[in-house]
Amino acid sequence: MGERSWEYYSYAPGVLLGVCLIALIKSLPHSKNQKMYQMPPGPKGWPILGSLVHLSGVGRDEFLFGLVRQYGGVFSLRLGSQLVVVVNSFRDVMRPLLLDGHVLSERAPIESLDCYFQGRGIAGAKYGSGWEEVRRFTHRIFRSLGVGRRCFEANVLGELDHMFSEVEQRVGRKEGFDPMLLFNNATANVIGSVLYGQRFDRKNAVFEAMKAALHRSLQLIQYGGASTFLPFMRYLPTLPGLKAFYKEMDTAIHCNEIFIKKYLQERENGDQVVTTIVDAYLDEIKQGESSSFSHESLAFVINDLFMAGTETSATVLTWAVLAALVHPQIQERIHQEIDSQVPTSRQITLQDKPNLPYTQAVLLETLRYGSVVPAVMRATTQDTAISDYEVPEGTIVMLNYLYANFDPEVWEDPEEFKPERFLDDEGHLVEREELIPFSIGRRNCLGDSLAKMEIFLFFSNLLKFYRFEPTNESELSMAPQAGLTRVPLPYTVKASSRGHCICSSMEE
Repeated sequence: MGERSWEYYSYAPGVLLGVCLIALIKSLPHSKNQKMYQMPPGPKGWPILGSLVHLSGVGRDEFLFGLVRQYGGVFSLRLGSQLVVVVNSFRDVMRPLLLDGHVLSERAPIESLDCYFQGRGIAGAKYGSGWEEVRRFTHRIFRSLGVGRRCFEANVLGELDHMFSEVEQRVGRKEGFDPMLLFNNATANVIGSVLYGQRFDRKNAVFEAMKAALHRSLQLIQYGGASTFLPFMRYLPTLPGLKAFYKEMDTAIHCNEIFIKKYLQERENGDQVVTTIVDAYLDEIKQGESSSFSHESLAFVINDLFMAGTETSATVLTWAVLAALVHPQIQERIHQEIDSQVPTSRQITLQDKPNLPYTQAVLLETLRYGSVVPAVMRATTQDTAISDYEVPEGTIVMLNYLYANFDPEVWEDPEEFKPERFLDDEGHLVEREELIPFSIGRRNCLGDSLAKMEIFLFFSNLLKFYRFEPTNESELSMAPQAGLTRVPLPYTVKASSRGHCICSSMEE
C-alpha cells in the first residue's frame, strides 16, 4: 500500500467530524410539537440523552415515581430525540384513554425491531388492517378451541400431573430447585398444546433451545430502542446486546420452523381437522384470500404466542411462591382454606375457585405487587387529548402500569404485600378495576384468560399438596431484578409433602 499524503490525513478527520455533526443534529430534540400542541410538562434531562440515563438503571422506578409527585399523573420525558408522554394515573387518565378505541393501538416505532420483524407476527406488526385481521383471527381460533374457558381446564390439569412428577422427585432433598424453571416448562407446554396439539418433554432439544432463546431474548430486547431514541447510533456498528437479541430470536424462530415443518408432514398423512392454531393458520394460507397469512409469517405468530403464553404466567407464579416463602403466615392460611373447602382426595378445579377467596386474593395481590409488565410503549394513531393536554398523532406514549398498581391514592400501603386489600370485611373476594394484571387496551394480552386459569390451578394445587420452604433465607427478597420486565431475584425452594394422596381431579 502506497504512502498517503498529508492532505489525506487532514481531510479524513474532517469528513468523520462532519458525519458525527450531521448525526448529532438529527438526534437533537425538536420543539415543533411543543409549539404547536399543549404538551405535558416534564424535566429537560441531559443534553442529547434526555432522561434515558435515568431509565437504564436500577433507579428507573424511583425516578418515574418522583416525577409523578412533581408533575402529576401525566408528564413528558425527553428520551434522546423523542418526546414521550408518560401516563401514570389509572382512574383519571389511563382508563378513559384506553376506552377510546384505537387511539393507542399502535405500538411505539422501534426501528431496530421493525427491521427485524418486518411486520411479521402479532407483537411486531404495526397497527392496521393486516394486524387487526391476524389478531382477530387468532382470538377467534382461541375461542373455538376453548382456550381459557372451562372446557380447556383438562389441558391445564393434565400438565399439572407432569408438574407434580417433577416436584415429587425433589421432595425431601436438601438441595432446592428453581421454581421459575418448573413453571416455565409447564406454561410452555400448555400453550404448546394449543399451538401444536402435543406435549414436549425435557429431552426434546429443540423445545429446550426455543424456551431458552425466548427467555434470553426478553432480557435483551431493551437494546432494541437505542437507535429509536438516539438516531446517530444508526451510523454506528450494531450494539453487542442487539446482536445477541437478533441471534436469540433467530434461534427461537428456527426452532418453530422445525416444529411447523414436522407438523406439516404429519398433517398431510392424517385428518386435516382444525384442532390447533397451526391447523387453522395453514387452512387460512391454503385459501389464499389474504396476504396477511403466509408460511413466512406463521413462525413469527407462533413465536409471539409462545413468548406471551410462557414467560408472563411463569413469572407471576414465581412471585406467588416467593410471597408464600417471605410471608409464611400467608402459606399457612392458604393451606387452612384449601383443607376446609376441597376434599383431600382430588385436585382443585375451577369449580372450587369461588370457595377459595383468600387464595384468589393472594394471586391478585401477586399480580399487583409483581407487576410483571411494568410499562408498555404505544403510539397515538391520531391527534388526541390526554387529560388537559393536546398530543399529536405519532407521539410515543408510555403507560406506566407499575405506578398505577402502586398509586398511593388508590392502594393503601402499596409497598406492602397485603392480600386483604382484595377482601371485604366478611372475607369475600373484591375484584378491583384499578388492578392492571397484564396489559389493557386493544393490544392487550390475547391469552389473559388462559394465564389466569393457569396461575390459579397451578398455584392452588401446589399449595394443596406441598409445603414450600426457602433453601436459603438470605436469598429471599421481594425486590425485582433490573430490566424491562419485573422478575424476582433468583431463589431456590425445597418442597415437602403435606400427606395428601395426589389423585386426578376426576377421581373424587
